[in-house]
Amino acid sequence: MATNPTHSVGGDLPEDLLPPDSVLSLDEYLAMYAAVGHRTRYGILYRLVHTGETSPQSWKLR
Repeated sequence: MATNPTHSVGGDLPEDLLPPDSVLSLDEYLAMYAAVGHRTRYGILYRLVHTGETSPQSWKLR
């Protein structure tokens, strides 16, 4: 039977799971996940990161 190990953190709030030197807040992490959590959004983000295209004009269909 598989178990999910847990680790103890300093408090009971979900924000306590973030490292102390976290750059983003929990809400920002969740918003980022929501933004790329859909296949189409992920595809757009991937294309932006890997091709450097940042203008809607550069996305015209050929």
